[in-house]
Amino acid sequence: MILKDAKLLAAEVIQHLEPLCLLHQGETQEHVLCCVAGSVRRGKLQMIKDVEIVYVPDTTKLQEVAKLLNTKWGEPAIGRFPSLYTKIRGRYNVDLFCCTRETFGMNYFIRTGPDSFCRRFLATWKEKTNGGYSNGAILHLSDGTVVPTPTELSVFNALGWKFVRPEHRV
Repeated sequence: MILKDAKLLAAEVIQHLEPLCLLHQGETQEHVLCCVAGSVRRGKLQMIKDVEIVYVPDTTKLQEVAKLLNTKWGEPAIGRFPSLYTKIRGRYNVDLFCCTRETFGMNYFIRTGPDSFCRRFLATWKEKTNGGYSNGAILHLSDGTVVPTPTELSVFNALGWKFVRPEHRV
């Protein structure tokens, strides 16, 4: 699909999913933890194969989330909710990544991509921390200590990188 159509699809999914997600209380503003990622967020101009959404469900609304993700856009091809990954194919090509407040930032970073940018980040992280790693979208120091990344900016800060806008990530 072209970017314009992918943005419309993303907006539709977000419109339905956002009311079922948690809020992040930032220092200057609050926002819902339900965001479009992937090539749509990067503004990719070539054909887009799917829309990627990263979200943190409100645990008091899990039945509503399950009903939405398991029926609204067709039977999931992979991962009926409460799976951490739900893939919907057919008229709608949507990949949904469920995470927690603690893993939202790293998931959002990874799912925005592109792969080459994320691989470079993780290689630099491993080098900078003498063996640090990411497991389950959680950054760790070499001794296993968890490095919190509740926001995408916290991922960049952990490495000491300035924030790179999605459309400039290569």
